[in-house]
Amino acid sequence: MNIAVLSLTRDRLDYTTHCFGTLLENSGCDFDWWITDQGSDDDTVDWLIANTDATVYSYTENIGICPALNIMIEDAIEAADYDVIVKFDPDCELVTPDTLRDVCEKTLELDAVLSPHIHGLRQPPRITHREEGVSWTQVIGGIFMAIPACVFYNGYRHPEGTPLKDSDDSMLCGWFQRAGGHVGYVDGYHANHYETTEGQWGRYPDYFLRRDEERAAAGLPRVFQHLRKVAV
Repeated sequence: MNIAVLSLTRDRLDYTTHCFGTLLENSGCDFDWWITDQGSDDDTVDWLIANTDATVYSYTENIGICPALNIMIEDAIEAADYDVIVKFDPDCELVTPDTLRDVCEKTLELDAVLSPHIHGLRQPPRITHREEGVSWTQVIGGIFMAIPACVFYNGYRHPEGTPLKDSDDSMLCGWFQRAGGHVGYVDGYHANHYETTEGQWGRYPDYFLRRDEERAAAGLPRVFQHLRKVAV
């Protein structure tokens, strides 16, 4: 089973080092890694180059989630014949051994888009039913998303309607289900949205304020300002 992992980073080096460490510790298999840094002002890029075997792309600014993912997808599928392509975020803390291997095996077995159960989400998706060792739902987030690689070899790319388009998760899940597929969480495996959204705001409020400013400049609604009221 050949696996490609795609990650996006931007500052918050403490999160990156910790969460990427849990991926390496709990992967249970070999994988090829592609990482795009979206204009970090800290030592993230230097750390990535020194401490991972990933192909690292470094931009001076945020080019958007979808454009960055599409660039990595194009290069990855030209580089090798992958079975599963996984999006893994630098605030995803894996806690179950062999998560990457086992979730990807389940992805191939069921031809589904899958994730471990994610703890610490403010609004977790509703589970519709449980079957075949999976809690099925309508959408899973990109914090960890294992996707059959044939989706991309057959031409799917993330929409790039605006420079900062960030609906890649819901768009892909919707497209996959319309094509007859299913998405869900693999039972028995879980990961943490590290420190929860409110905890992340408490440690790095400037990170979210900057994202809202960039969204506003691109004509998109601010989505993080509510955290001022709920952060602990």
